[in-house]
Amino acid sequence: MTESQPKQKRPIIQAEEIGIIEKCIQDGDVVFDVGAYHGEWSARVRQSVSDCTLHLFEASPEAYQTLSSGPLSDEILNNVAVADQAGHLAFHVYRDKPMLSGVYRRLSVEEHLMPSGFDTYHTQSICLDDYWPAENGLINFLKVDVEGAEFDVLRGANNLLRRGAIDYIQFEYGGTFEDSGTTLKSVFYYLKRHGYHLFKVEGQAFEYVSDFSDHLEDYRYSNYLAINERHLSRFKQEKPKISIYFDEIESLGIPITGVAHVGAHQGLETADYQARGLDPIVLVEANPKYAEDLRREYELQDGVFVAENAISDEAGEVVFNIATSDQSSSLLKLGVHAKLYPGITYAQQIKVQAITLDQCLANLLPDRAQRARINLLTMDIQGAELMALRGAVSTLSHIDAIQLEVNYEELYEGCPNIWELDSFLADHGFIRYKTDTPFHRSWGDALYVRKPVITNSTIGTLGRFGNHFFQYLFLKYHAKDMGYDYEHTPWIGDRIFNTTLGTDAINSNLRDVKQTAYSTETCHILNGADRLANANLKGFFQYNTLHFKRHRESIQSTFSFKGPYLERALQIQSAFEARGGQVVGLHLRRGDYGNRWFFIAPTRWYVDWLRSLHAPDRKVTVFVASDDLDLVVPDFAEFDVMTSRDLPNSGPDEPDFFDDFAALTLCDQLAISNSSFSFAASLLNTRADTFLRPDLSEQGLIEYDPWRAEPLLRDELAEDHGAEFVNPAQRLSPTKQQ
Repeated sequence: MTESQPKQKRPIIQAEEIGIIEKCIQDGDVVFDVGAYHGEWSARVRQSVSDCTLHLFEASPEAYQTLSSGPLSDEILNNVAVADQAGHLAFHVYRDKPMLSGVYRRLSVEEHLMPSGFDTYHTQSICLDDYWPAENGLINFLKVDVEGAEFDVLRGANNLLRRGAIDYIQFEYGGTFEDSGTTLKSVFYYLKRHGYHLFKVEGQAFEYVSDFSDHLEDYRYSNYLAINERHLSRFKQEKPKISIYFDEIESLGIPITGVAHVGAHQGLETADYQARGLDPIVLVEANPKYAEDLRREYELQDGVFVAENAISDEAGEVVFNIATSDQSSSLLKLGVHAKLYPGITYAQQIKVQAITLDQCLANLLPDRAQRARINLLTMDIQGAELMALRGAVSTLSHIDAIQLEVNYEELYEGCPNIWELDSFLADHGFIRYKTDTPFHRSWGDALYVRKPVITNSTIGTLGRFGNHFFQYLFLKYHAKDMGYDYEHTPWIGDRIFNTTLGTDAINSNLRDVKQTAYSTETCHILNGADRLANANLKGFFQYNTLHFKRHRESIQSTFSFKGPYLERALQIQSAFEARGGQVVGLHLRRGDYGNRWFFIAPTRWYVDWLRSLHAPDRKVTVFVASDDLDLVVPDFAEFDVMTSRDLPNSGPDEPDFFDDFAALTLCDQLAISNSSFSFAASLLNTRADTFLRPDLSEQGLIEYDPWRAEPLLRDELAEDHGAEFVNPAQRLSPTKQQ
């Protein structure tokens, strides 16, 4: 065992968990208990915080029955498994230790802890992104205890994490990760990319994990707490402050040329704007006292313009409420603000002139080209942000970054919450990139940037079709996960699948980021703090397909054949059906294989497997796909063989590999080469119930799950296993052979 203390010998609710509950959960919170079992953890939450909303999720039928008949029966109970996608999955309930039940078997401890075995149930699965839509707002605390499936739960909450819609996440780590093939490193960087910071919890101590270190990957039982970036400074008890997010803007490669600051107050940021060479600098202030001060200070300085206005969605005279702490002055009445800060009240009401930002800038800067230099918008107007933005539609067309105050509660009556701002700005091409609430969890600042783009300038040229498939797959779905746009150069898939058309005119000003390693655990693109926005990503991106699994339905739809290629696939399907019985597909790579991990898989491995399928009452057709049919087909003489040569001659003229690829996606069973070409076909095959691949270490074919496997096996080399697997004529690099 790799766990230092078997779970069944530890207290059900540990001191670390109690400490986390008391530190992180407050009255009014929405709390999710995923893997609730009998509800002990939720009962402890209810003991500490009576006024919260509890959602409990438990997949085990027996555990759920106990849960639903106990003291938590009035809470929101869900008899489902939480996973990375909606559907159904197998859930294993151990007879000896039902607490260790889960989606993944506990292979490392089954024999000595659970000798009585397990019962398997097929249960409904959901993902949190579907369960908790955006309009529901925050999940304040998410506890995950699902015996190794923690990463699955988090992947199924990708959209929630990207929006920062979960404040705190507690999860267990230990031998369960080893059994499920998950690493803490992958979870760390996945959360990091979405703006979450990790703490290891030991007793009452919270150890901040600023950078991942391999010594943490020990598979010893631990509790971890991930917190959204907006809470970090308060959690670490740092002195609160908010400044303009120039570092983040510069990290995105956005050159700021000019700024409009709405709610400039005393203009404290102006010196920084000038030091950075911004021109024009527009300062807008509704309070006549501060507007006059700004005019007096900057009237003789070129490039600085001052407007005395309230900014709203329409022009006219409005009431402006001046607070005893003047930074809280607003067009709106005090809401929750009065409860949070009872010492701050409205001391005076005055009438001021409101105007839209579009008109304000047009008045100050009649030259359109000068206005267009303003690409940074900052706002500090106490709840009136959405009104101001609605009157700034023309201005937003040339804005690249927006920093403004955001609210998670109604601090001012009628003020927008952060989700409303997200929605409005998304409609105008922006995403929220950073959020910070250093003074109080209910309000803070957020940085919105024009939707970043990632590109791949080598799709269609780096490698062959199998490579291009995975390059496009990664680009599209990484962009989707991160909320980015994407561009790529042309490839044959643009025609076959009618994918987003590639162009030679992709953005050439983006920084190049090259893949450093093949695996999901070692490549810095997935294991680094850089969110890789506005970057040109180059590489093969043949990651373990578990990385893409939650997009399975979308991927199979995206990569479905279109137009004449669909017609050809239907012809192939008809040809298969005319044979009757099952069609077993084989892919045998020969001409360009025979070195390194691109080994020649012996035909005898496939023949032995085919013989095991033989039954007197079972008709089987063997479809052989190969780049050297004349060489390999004779080895299958005892079977009813079909090849692309037996298909009708009415398909598209190109590409010449399409018939083989389409056929492999239509077979009832499939045995591939160690090839990204046929592995891609297996990903798109929705008919087959058996998938096999050659494995040098096993000296034969092994079963694999196309949605939980490496596209290429790279652990063994042909040269280490003898002449049978090597082609001396092949000395091509892997980039030419994949």
